[in-house]
Amino acid sequence: MRPEFKAIAWSVLWGITCLNVFAQGDPSVTAAKELFQRYVELDHNFDTAQGELYSPEAVIKNTRLYPGGQNQTLSFSGAEYKRMLRASLPLAKAKNDVNQYSGITFTKEGNGVRIKCTRISPVKQYSSPFEILVAPAGSVWQIVAETSQSKP
Repeated sequence: MRPEFKAIAWSVLWGITCLNVFAQGDPSVTAAKELFQRYVELDHNFDTAQGELYSPEAVIKNTRLYPGGQNQTLSFSGAEYKRMLRASLPLAKAKNDVNQYSGITFTKEGNGVRIKCTRISPVKQYSSPFEILVAPAGSVWQIVAETSQSKP
């Protein structure tokens, strides 16, 4: 590699590292990590209190991927989604359908933080992209948007 390209590559790498270190110390990212940790804990315990992490005005979008290539995108408010969680979490518990999360990233976005990862369903044997946008609502942080995919 030519010396000038090597210097540029090292500068870019250093800049990314500095931004990552800066973001990691950011209070917003810390709050988002705490909220996501709570989300996963409640999810693993099939606890309907998970719905309380959602703003009633949150925008939830789920694209259902059907065999044969058909897709259907459904949208819900946070209030509707809370009701759905109350009904669906006991069913997931009966099947021991515990989600796993990998490749988690936290990115500042306005006054909030976007959390992206892969959600894995060992019971249904698939993985899919999952992301939530969390933001402060007074003194608490809430999920204000969620985009996900699922399979029947």
